[in-house]
Amino acid sequence: MASISVDPNKRSDPHYRYKMPALEIKPEGSGNGVKTVFPNIHAICEALNRPEVALMTYIQTARGTKMQIDEKNDKYLVMGTYSKEDLQSDIDKFVKTYVLCPKCSNPETHFLLTNNDSDIRQLCGACSEKRIFPEKGKVFTAMVKYYKEHPEKQKEAKHAAKAQESAWAEVHSDPNVREEDKAELVAVEEELVWVTVAKYMIAHPDSIRSTSDLIVRLASEKNLEEDVMGIFVFNALLEFAKMTNGEDKLFAITRQYADLLRRVTRLSSASSAFSNTDEEFDKLEQREYAVAKKLLRVVGAHFQTNVDTFVVYVFLLFVEGIVRDKWIGKFYKENKESLAKAVEEAAKGDKKKQKTVESTKPLVEKMEVLVTWLDVAEAAESKPAAEAETAGEAAEEPAKDKKEKKDKKSSKKKVAL
Repeated sequence: MASISVDPNKRSDPHYRYKMPALEIKPEGSGNGVKTVFPNIHAICEALNRPEVALMTYIQTARGTKMQIDEKNDKYLVMGTYSKEDLQSDIDKFVKTYVLCPKCSNPETHFLLTNNDSDIRQLCGACSEKRIFPEKGKVFTAMVKYYKEHPEKQKEAKHAAKAQESAWAEVHSDPNVREEDKAELVAVEEELVWVTVAKYMIAHPDSIRSTSDLIVRLASEKNLEEDVMGIFVFNALLEFAKMTNGEDKLFAITRQYADLLRRVTRLSSASSAFSNTDEEFDKLEQREYAVAKKLLRVVGAHFQTNVDTFVVYVFLLFVEGIVRDKWIGKFYKENKESLAKAVEEAAKGDKKKQKTVESTKPLVEKMEVLVTWLDVAEAAESKPAAEAETAGEAAEEPAKDKKEKKDKKSSKKKVAL
């Protein structure tokens, strides 16, 4: 049985890992009773993780015909005769609408019935994107009916959702993390990608380069956005610490694997040689801050019960060259501004903002100490350079005056002659 890429846009990509069987058809009957049978529709739907009735309903609607489903004999057909190409095109459209995640185009999505079984929520196992289907057509109705009749499928989807919520409990409990930044969960064959990386790190403790290659490959396979890569590596280090009973050694582990974090956080440093204009370099800087910002948010969520440790860990990220001091300062400034707004809203009686103030204020106050120190340190570093430059200019002035006087004397002698 021939296999093709689930995503129609990836058919020419030899490295795309998500496959499904190519459609097979078999004509039956003749005249007005001619039918098109799908011998492998079950295998296709199994690869797509969608019920056969949903795909058959989609094809029936697209072709304007009638369908027949005989589950006991595994026979699925539509009335009429159609080309394999047209029917495969229908399946591809179904995949784009009901299988692929609209955000990351990953096919590892699940369905959950919500709102008293009146809506269907699609949950992506790669990027955690959630969406409610807006249309309420025949396919929607068929899927609602199917999931009501097959609660075990709901349990599978709920299990996937629960795994995501558990893995990101720390982030979700932090009121400072925006909703869109809580959706950085990814899974590879029923385990989180950072678990895969942590296991590899244990098996290959001295292979930082190959670990980095694995991270790049997994990120490519799961269509991870660039700005979540810092989170990806940080969680791999956390998982590595747990697996090796070294949760209290996160600082030492971070120092040991600092190069892994630097490779995903220092974009402008790594790419500055390839940026030909100031505008290109500015874009690189913006991308780098996006990575640093999300990393600092998740680090803050992890250390939320111990702000002092959070600040020390952020300082470690600076010392190891993982996050630049300017990004730490910018992160602090943005949080300070958010805190000021939250204080105003809390004063008006907003209880949610009151909780935000309670959790954010200690972080901002501690970060202020760190940022102030970094500013002082930077000023102290730049002062000798400035003084040396000034001294150099001052040394140049007498030499310049002396040369001018010598030139004047020489000129006078020439006139006298």
